[in-house]
Amino acid sequence: MNRFFDETICFYSNEFRVFYRFIIQEKIKVGFIAFIGFIILLGIYISKESYYSSSVTFTYNCLHKKVFGEEIHKLENLCKSKDYENLAKELKISVEIAKSITSIYAVNIGNSPLHEDITNEKLPFYVHYQFSDLKNKDLLMKSIISYLQHLPQGKKRMKEILEMNLQKISFYKRQSLLLDSIKISLGKKRQNSHNDLFGINIKDLFEISERYDQEISRLKTESSEKQTVDVFSIDVVNFYNKDEWLLKNGILYYFLFCIASFLMLFWYKKLYENKRSDLL
Repeated sequence: MNRFFDETICFYSNEFRVFYRFIIQEKIKVGFIAFIGFIILLGIYISKESYYSSSVTFTYNCLHKKVFGEEIHKLENLCKSKDYENLAKELKISVEIAKSITSIYAVNIGNSPLHEDITNEKLPFYVHYQFSDLKNKDLLMKSIISYLQHLPQGKKRMKEILEMNLQKISFYKRQSLLLDSIKISLGKKRQNSHNDLFGINIKDLFEISERYDQEISRLKTESSEKQTVDVFSIDVVNFYNKDEWLLKNGILYYFLFCIASFLMLFWYKKLYENKRSDLL
């Protein structure tokens, strides 16, 4: 076993010395590869931007989640095409603030694009957005929430629900008045509150009236508070610094690129030398 380890260490030591001599001999090529890698890293670093990111979790009521996904996808396309005037118009913000938005998109609970989700599971969805100016964070959050809560198709559906609820309230009120008149009439005729009159228990009528009142109260509350979407939670703002990316990942990628390129060059030279020696 010791002999195996010694031979292994010896083998890798010899290969390292050969590779080191190769680096020294081919220092011009090696330097050129290192320079190319540096230029690539510099280009990636310059193209990146530092930004802030946050997200809002929504629950929805009367429209399919795909509708909200399509509306956010429309904003996403405006952002990608740098059409800041229309983006500002949609979100009801200034063009300058719209220019600070670098990305916006919506995903479902499985992190898939929301505009592609046609499932009927009524689960929360997320709107992620990135921006370059921290002072705009509150205004952007409010504008995104307001945008989804005031969609034209949402307003139309909410109007239909409101009209339906008003009809139900009117029906329950009429039934409640009818029950009140029946209770008054039975109250005058009954002799004992525990006995039925014509097979009707007046206590049942009171219970029904109470259920009607509860339903009227519920419908009134629903009509006054219900939105097309409700905010479930708001994430904290995170900062993405491209300098941190350079220190954590960029330099590592640079060294991996250089080492992989050097090994490829080393392998190619050895292959060329072996073929040349075979020909001789």
